[in-house]
Amino acid sequence: MIPRMLLPTEARRTRQSGNAILLSILLIGLLAALAAAQFVVIQKNTQASTFFSESADLRKYAESGIELALHDLSYHLSANPGQIGTASWTTADDVGDDGVAGKFDVGEGDGFPNPGEPNVSPVSIGSAELGASLCVQVTDSSFPGVVRVVATASTATASATVDVYAMSAPISLPKAGAIFVDLGVALDLNGNSFLVDGRDHNLDGTLTTAPSLPGISTPVGSPAGSNKTDLLAQIPSSNYSQIQGLGGSPSIGEQPIDLKALIGQMKELTTNTLVAGTYTNLVVGNPAKNELPVTYVDGDLHLSGTSSGGGILIVDGSVTMTGKFNFQGLILVTGDVKLSGGGSGIHILGSLMVEESLTAVDLGPTETKLTGNSEVYFSSAAIERAQAALPTRYSVAYYDDQ
Repeated sequence: MIPRMLLPTEARRTRQSGNAILLSILLIGLLAALAAAQFVVIQKNTQASTFFSESADLRKYAESGIELALHDLSYHLSANPGQIGTASWTTADDVGDDGVAGKFDVGEGDGFPNPGEPNVSPVSIGSAELGASLCVQVTDSSFPGVVRVVATASTATASATVDVYAMSAPISLPKAGAIFVDLGVALDLNGNSFLVDGRDHNLDGTLTTAPSLPGISTPVGSPAGSNKTDLLAQIPSSNYSQIQGLGGSPSIGEQPIDLKALIGQMKELTTNTLVAGTYTNLVVGNPAKNELPVTYVDGDLHLSGTSSGGGILIVDGSVTMTGKFNFQGLILVTGDVKLSGGGSGIHILGSLMVEESLTAVDLGPTETKLTGNSEVYFSSAAIERAQAALPTRYSVAYYDDQ
């Protein structure tokens, strides 16, 4: 049979059909390639998103490590203040994440601990799903009173390091004499048994050779001396000899002290809280063991029986002391103070400071009343020891994250 020749129209249709099939194959291939590329992009974006999310979490954990270290430094909570998993690490261990020297991998020679280095024991932090760990190192810097704190949080795939320099801000307690009373505080001093002594005393109650301060002082008047005159007018002449110290008898002076600001500052450093009320045989701190807390009482406090303590006692209300009370340090009171010791009496070694309270403004002047066997002796040693026990405040002077 002789093959039939395709007509031109039929040949053209055959070529078009072949081209359509080829084009379809090419389009399918292109779409497959685009789909694969899209999948890769989505996968990469997902990985990047996961990485950045993980890195953000790790940075937060590293910042938390900085805060934990500074809190530890402030309150002296551990044997190795501020160190988390790095107490045994030295610069000889600075060999990088792989733990092998000379490979110049991540972390080698950077001057601070990394999770994979010898003598680093990171602690777990955050959710178990993330599997993050944290290590923190604290070192002294070349600047006085400034420490360097480096915290690294890491997982198997990512890490974040925060590097800060923090400056310590030591707190200085004022030395105002035996008793400091703010403006508007009334004095009620009577009897022959109380004694207010602005001469400096050792912790055992003996006199030092240091200069004396006023037995009772108050803010500087305008003009200077006017507030001292107001206090003097409230003291019976028969009690002059019972207020000793700088400037003769009675020993009254003026000191540039912002008592309200001091009380606010000390409240922020509270390490022990006490419920307001009446207590018998209360113990707040133990000077013999150098246990000198900052004790805060939100309300009135009444002490009876045999009580003792040391450090700083802040009473946001009034104080009444009866019976026996021995205290070394600083007592700050926003309301009335009534000391009427009996028997062995009340012995405060350090300073007593009384502020005018809001209640007193409404109902009358705040009152400082001393009767019975009450003694308030100024002691710079007691003040300095209470000051040494205070938390150290740190402020970040430099911040860098990696």
